[in-house]
Amino acid sequence: MEQPIPPCLFAFAVGELGFWEVGPRTRIYSDAVPGVLDAAATEFAGTEEIMQVRERLFGPYEWERFDLLVLPPSFPVGGMEDPMMVFLTPTVIKGDGSGSQVVAHELARSWTGNYFTIKNNEHIWLNEDGLSKESSRVIGKRAKSRKFQGLFCLYAQSTVKHVLVN
Repeated sequence: MEQPIPPCLFAFAVGELGFWEVGPRTRIYSDAVPGVLDAAATEFAGTEEIMQVRERLFGPYEWERFDLLVLPPSFPVGGMEDPMMVFLTPTVIKGDGSGSQVVAHELARSWTGNYFTIKNNEHIWLNEDGLSKESSRVIGKRAKSRKFQGLFCLYAQSTVKHVLVN
C-alpha cells in the first residue's frame, strides 16, 4: 500500500481464510466455514459494478484494491470499512444480493472517510447521512429502479435517526 493512512484506519485479520476472486480489484475472504465463502461470493458478485458507478459519480477509486472479509457471526456490526478492505458480518448475506447495499455504503468511505473525516462523534450525522444518500444513488442506479432507490433512502434515513437518538 503506497498511500499513508492514520493509525485509526489500520486493521488486519488473522485466521484460516479462503478467498474467491469476484472482480479485477476484489476478493471475498472468509473463514474456512463450509458454505460461507460461496454464499458471500454470490451475494457480493456485483461489487465491481458498484465501484464503477461510484467512480462515474465521484471520480477514480484511489486505492489499489477493494476486498471484503466476512468475519464470524460475533462481529457486531454490518460493515466496517478500512482502506482497501471492508469487514462484514455474515448476517448481511441474504442470498438475494441485497447485502450489496452495505458494500456500497462502506465503499463510499473510500472517497470520504479515508481522505477526510469528522472531528468527533458529535458530527457523525455528516458521515452517515451523506453516505446513506449517496449509497441510495449508487444502489438505485445499479438496480435501475427509482422505487428501490426511494426505499433504500427511507431505510438509510431511519438508520441515521437511530444513530442520532442513541
